[in-house]
Amino acid sequence: MLCPNCRSLLSPERFQSINVHECKICRGRWFEGKELIRAIENKDVDLRWKNFSLFEEKDKKYQKSAGDKLCPEDAIKMLHLKYLNSGVNIDKCETCGGIWLDKNEFEAILQYLEQLLVLETAPDYARDAWSKFTEIGSVHDGIISELKDFLVVLKLFEMRIVAEHPTMQTAIEKTLEYSPFN
Repeated sequence: MLCPNCRSLLSPERFQSINVHECKICRGRWFEGKELIRAIENKDVDLRWKNFSLFEEKDKKYQKSAGDKLCPEDAIKMLHLKYLNSGVNIDKCETCGGIWLDKNEFEAILQYLEQLLVLETAPDYARDAWSKFTEIGSVHDGIISELKDFLVVLKLFEMRIVAEHPTMQTAIEKTLEYSPFN
């Protein structure tokens, strides 16, 4: 496979416990299938429930343009996707679904997702927790994955409540102390 930037050979590498292909010259990375999502989850488990669906067609939250980079897999021009208001840009192959990230774009994605988590309020997390709860067993990701997502959002919800209402921590601790689920 050739680098979409400098046309040098890509080398198989381990990155965030995922097998990717990396360019030794420009430091870009090629992620096949759901490798990018898994790499994000491996870096920060609290981001797993966001699933980085930022660039999925259903969300329509990005600007799409014809790119000039060739896909390392099938050598066709990839789409250039710019996620609105984030500064995050990726190149994605419509044929194989692979994603090319230039140097530091992985870190930009993480920074943006972490910013989204910080900006969520307790009511936002409550809605997200309910949404994740209703998805358990109904989405194709598998019940274990959906349950993990729900538990992460629930943990973040608890942390946000404590941050917004410090006196609630005592109430939560007392509730957990007498809970039959410990």
